[in-house]
Amino acid sequence: MAHKCQQDKVDDIKQTVKLMAKKVEAALASSPKPLYQGQKIIRLTVQVPDQPLLPWLQSQNFSLKTYWSNRENRFEVAGVGAADYIGDTAGYGYRRVFDRLHNYLDHSNPDVRYYGGFKFAPNQTSHDSWKRFGRYYFVLPRFELIKSKDKTLFVCNLHADGYDHTSIMAQLEAITFETDGIDNGIPKIISEKNFPGKSRWKASVQSALAAFETQRYEKIVLARKRALEFSDNINPFIILQKLKDKASNSYKFCFQPEDNLAFIGASPELLYYRKGRKLQSEAVAGTRTRGRTSQEDQSLGEELLGSEKDLREHRYVVDSVKDAFVSLTPPSLNCNNMSVSLLKLARIQHLIARFDIKLKDSVSDAELIETLHPTAAVGGYPKDKAVEEIGRLEEFNRGWYAAPVGWVKQDAAEFVVAIRCGLVKNNTLNLYSGAGIVRGSVPDNEWDEMNNKIDMFLSVLT
Repeated sequence: MAHKCQQDKVDDIKQTVKLMAKKVEAALASSPKPLYQGQKIIRLTVQVPDQPLLPWLQSQNFSLKTYWSNRENRFEVAGVGAADYIGDTAGYGYRRVFDRLHNYLDHSNPDVRYYGGFKFAPNQTSHDSWKRFGRYYFVLPRFELIKSKDKTLFVCNLHADGYDHTSIMAQLEAITFETDGIDNGIPKIISEKNFPGKSRWKASVQSALAAFETQRYEKIVLARKRALEFSDNINPFIILQKLKDKASNSYKFCFQPEDNLAFIGASPELLYYRKGRKLQSEAVAGTRTRGRTSQEDQSLGEELLGSEKDLREHRYVVDSVKDAFVSLTPPSLNCNNMSVSLLKLARIQHLIARFDIKLKDSVSDAELIETLHPTAAVGGYPKDKAVEEIGRLEEFNRGWYAAPVGWVKQDAAEFVVAIRCGLVKNNTLNLYSGAGIVRGSVPDNEWDEMNNKIDMFLSVLT
């Protein structure tokens, strides 16, 4: 019986692919006339039997791959190839980026999404490991497998500015729904090293603590890179699947611009979600581990909620978000009564405050990114002074770490802060973590906090 059910599923998928091929043929037959009465993007969809997305993505023979899942796993997408790709070769500026995106996003196809992200510090020279990502890139996948609202859809996107009939049909024929026998193993770790090492990092913390006395800034987030070398090339989607199984309350993402190079993560921190003029944002800071028992867990949470140092650190994040809202929201907005609660993750817990606001009619996604990023959760407070000092004190290039990553569609957008993340390149994995430094911070404790933050990653690697 099980074999028959599996065969029925395979037959259904084969029919689905044939149906998609017919739809693509029909759409391309209208060319080179304007696609579908002037539409800039044609989105073709067929429903397919439910199946796990990450194994499907792993099995595809495409260099460019994309993955996104929201915090509740109610929306999940795996994408391959590119119907459109927007990189920073034509110049930079948040407004220019979003103008280019919205040039192709219109009411005729409200579900079309571009996925991508930005560099933490756009003006900083990229290290070789990050060069392929650029200051930003956004992609409209050629093919997507999407889980949403109890349905799984197979999607093909056609872009009016460039498509080749033969190439697209060949790409469709290359799509496979066979995931049996794919590798699920992770090679052995053969070396690891921190950049900077503990003594150098503690010296940077002491430098930051001394700067508080001169009132240059009140909080700074100093990060660390842990470089892991493996016995063989590592597959980012195997790691991401293991993270997905363990990392609750997190946004999962992968941006793979080419083979053997991918930025992956499971971030707990929403920068913003916008739908029309309504916006949700969060302020996350302060950390404790989870307890081994429910009683210990409750005790650690209460300790965090009562910690003067952690509440002060969190207040700087709240203030940085509120400062941004001054120019983005009507004067009548009142953000002074924000309640602080606990965001409980699999291995650690944080303080969190949530914002639900209405934006001014004129506010764009470019203004939101420019004003909100980086929050004091990953930069510092005040923002400009802290970011300048990060550039002086940190010994490595953050690349897309702690930067906005997410998606944009016609009347909505969602970006998270890219933390709890790693950069996969061939047989190496660079893990990134940071700690918020304020008056009263103890360097050894902050180092341990960074260890706790990457513990989730390490737990799936061994």
